Amino acid sequence: MTIEIPWQLQRLDFRLIKIAMDGPAARKRPLETDWQNTNNYNPSHYAIREWIARGNNYGVCCGYGNLAVIDADEEAINEIIDFRNMPKTFTVRTGSGGTHFYYFIPDLEKKIILIDKKEVHYGEIQWKGQQVVGPGSIHPSGNKYLVLRDVPIATISNNHIQEYFSEFIEKETPTTTGYYTGGKPTTHVDMTKIVNLDNYRFKGGEYVGSHPVHGSTTGGNFSINVQEELWHCFRCGTGGGPVTLIAMLEGLIKCSDCRPGIIDNATYQKVVRIAKEKYGVEINE
Repeated sequence: MTIEIPWQLQRLDFRLIKIAMDGPAARKRPLETDWQNTNNYNPSHYAIREWIARGNNYGVCCGYGNLAVIDADEEAINEIIDFRNMPKTFTVRTGSGGTHFYYFIPDLEKKIILIDKKEVHYGEIQWKGQQVVGPGSIHPSGNKYLVLRDVPIATISNNHIQEYFSEFIEKETPTTTGYYTGGKPTTHVDMTKIVNLDNYRFKGGEYVGSHPVHGSTTGGNFSINVQEELWHCFRCGTGGGPVTLIAMLEGLIKCSDCRPGIIDNATYQKVVRIAKEKYGVEINE
């Protein structure tokens, strides 16, 4: 059996590895140790070419050349990519029936696990230190890794990844409470009076929708937890409470600046006044 490396994967800044053909996890496990750093090969290297020519499986290292692979185990991930206008890109059907979507993501920092609120696993966005079995290889089941979409590898930003897959990416703890002194209001603040949630969808205890200031390309980059009185922006990676929310809505601060220490005393006093006069909510510490 002859395996050919697709033209999309023949860039010299990419790295391929040998996959073990017998033993534990055969046909999926890297053959050589330290493949992440040393025992990998550019696609033109004679060693990997000879290995593949003998019909052996090969792996594609993620991270090299800014290459990331969305390893989708569930159809829900495929639907997001198809119906949320993500760029069409080089795509492979895995031997187990999953899908590999190859993207350049220059600002990705680490591997992302795609999991919902009930901790159901949907896949991963593979990055540095990870590898996926290359197209043309044979899965342990006997099925072949097949090219589904023979097009160039598209480029996308990490910010857009955070938006597209917002319901499957666990948010980090908000970096600021949004209050000048760091304390919580002594009175409950009704967040629904601050942001109209009519067009938001409720999932996992939170309302998810388009950012009320800078908008969203996917309609899902902003969330509000009414019970906890917290909000989060997936694009900017920021969040907080009612004070930062009102300050941002009123243009007193930018969404991307909502971090500890952003609310000074003068801004806080303005927010307290606006909260009462415009939004009908009381903020007291």
